[in-house]
Amino acid sequence: MVKSNSIPLSKCRIEIIDNKKKLHDMRTLWKTYGGPNKILMNGPFFSFSTYSPTVHMKIHGKVIYKPNYQEWGIAWNDGEAPIWTRLPAPQYDNYFTNTVVIPDGKKRENLTSHVDADGTKAKPRYTSRPAFGFKGSNFMTYFGSSGLSLWGLQDVLYKAGWDRALIGDGGGSTAYRDSKTEYYTSRKIPYWILITIVDNTVQQPISKGKCPYSEPTVSVKRGSKGEGARWVQWYLKKIVNSDLKIDGDFGSKSVIALRAFQTKYGLAVDGDCGPATRTKLKKVLEVIASG
Repeated sequence: MVKSNSIPLSKCRIEIIDNKKKLHDMRTLWKTYGGPNKILMNGPFFSFSTYSPTVHMKIHGKVIYKPNYQEWGIAWNDGEAPIWTRLPAPQYDNYFTNTVVIPDGKKRENLTSHVDADGTKAKPRYTSRPAFGFKGSNFMTYFGSSGLSLWGLQDVLYKAGWDRALIGDGGGSTAYRDSKTEYYTSRKIPYWILITIVDNTVQQPISKGKCPYSEPTVSVKRGSKGEGARWVQWYLKKIVNSDLKIDGDFGSKSVIALRAFQTKYGLAVDGDCGPATRTKLKKVLEVIASG
């Protein structure tokens, strides 16, 4: 069985489910968290003796484990789309990593020196494996129940065009569930990855009119306040989310709308409204107004 998903970043939200205390089985978790727009997969490596993660992990602002090394991984703020970045990344609410097989659009060659955070080197083991990563402006997931080596999975993902990729815990930990497919494991998994596909991130416009606020001359990003933040919010309200408040406080909802706009119109998805994004905001609204 092979299952691959490609989810536009504007519609992708991720959560790490901390199951360490209760160690519910997969089907119990699905009853709580599952649904038609959900994907549940097992998470990264953990210790069988303590059920603690052995790789970088942070959940809702709390660092769960911080090993003494840096690695690429997946990070996001609550309510926002995920990104690929170096870990640890204190500026994000959540993150995790595992064995990274494609860090920067190219295969990682010396996998044996980058594997298992408990110090175990990669072995040519053929087993079921999950993976998470990015391809263009999409978040990607992969699940394969047939025997793949670490290098075999790397090759599969690379040939499929993935730009960034890391694997989840494989073998007896491998698990996958969506509304139509289940690959069950009875193993007690302490950390799960829940992916939600949202339908209302990018909304259609709206009304015409001239912006009453002055265009900023510096980048507007998370935490920005004042006239410049209102200018960006005004455009985002027109183009992306009609429910967005124009309050001059560029917080999480504003960043979500900005990243959705950047994704939709092929800009760098960094949540930072600089000159290129401001120019695109104006051009898009001009097209809308003329239509």
